Amino acid sequence: QGEVSWLKLCQRSGGDLEAAEDDGLWRAGDEDEGDDGDEEAADPPSAEACGEERFARLRIAAADYYSSGVVSVQLLLWWGDILREATYHGWQTLLARCAPGTLQVLLLRMEEHVFVSSEEYSSLEAMYLRGLHDALAAGAVSAAEWSAWQLKAGWSQ
Repeated sequence: QGEVSWLKLCQRSGGDLEAAEDDGLWRAGDEDEGDDGDEEAADPPSAEACGEERFARLRIAAADYYSSGVVSVQLLLWWGDILREATYHGWQTLLARCAPGTLQVLLLRMEEHVFVSSEEYSSLEAMYLRGLHDALAAGAVSAAEWSAWQLKAGWSQ
């Protein structure tokens, strides 16, 4: 139940996601019946914070992981830091700060859950695809910034 609770908490603060009645998981694209529209919309995805230390170190640690196949302590530390921020502020807030870094964290999380829970994996995959689509549609992330991240390697994993 701890993982489901974490997932619900992160996605609830993300906006237009709703808890499924049958299993308690949130799913992208569901309507929130209790939402009266008073919540402020999240900022569009960008790369304004990708130069911050935690994102820069996460990018390096992820590149090392995908090239060596070995999970380093640094990857776990920086990945955990971003996951904690998602817990407190929501995925949409992170996407608005550093879309490629947030998507990298979602890919790592998906990889962690691929054999654990197909429902959680599917929910994370939906968040990833929605975030990627929104970031590409916003056009605020440069091609150079996209190529600096290991998103292709993460998706292929």
